[in-house]
Amino acid sequence: MDLPVRKVPGIGKVNEHILAGLNIYSCKDLVEKATEVYVTFTEWAFQFLVKSALGIGKVMHEKDEGVVSQRSMGVSCTFKPIHRYNQFLEKMLKLAAVLEDRAN
Repeated sequence: MDLPVRKVPGIGKVNEHILAGLNIYSCKDLVEKATEVYVTFTEWAFQFLVKSALGIGKVMHEKDEGVVSQRSMGVSCTFKPIHRYNQFLEKMLKLAAVLEDRAN
């Protein structure tokens, strides 16, 4: 519980500074000052911070049927600037097809 909050995956410099403003420097401080964290952060951020401080992590996301599903997907590609609409549309259709293939 003496783990510095900055060592928790998902807590970056900005949240570290916000927590420092509340005199929260370790996971132990975070749990002890949960009320201040609740008032300062959103509900989702509060749950994330407190669960992380307690060592409770949710790795898998489950649907109601108990089937694990992928939450998101992205495609990153670098290409030359496109100046014509028809070239842009063609490129978008190709990227959409690649994304669809990856989803299946």
